[in-house]
Amino acid sequence: MMLTESTEMNHSATTSFIKEQESQKELEKQAEKEQYVLQQSVMTTYEDRILEELKDHEDEFNEEDEHAI
Repeated sequence: MMLTESTEMNHSATTSFIKEQESQKELEKQAEKEQYVLQQSVMTTYEDRILEELKDHEDEFNEEDEHAI
């Protein structure tokens, strides 16, 4: 009977360990996804800001072009 109890305890511990590892991998994947989304939002914000600045200074660029011509 002792062998069976020991085997069951070992199986339970192994199963628990595997679940913890899978859970850790899922957390890591989620963190990677969140990091990617954050990077994309920062890039988009930067690109939007640059475009907005170009639009704001468009008249100045046009005047400089006219003077050059």
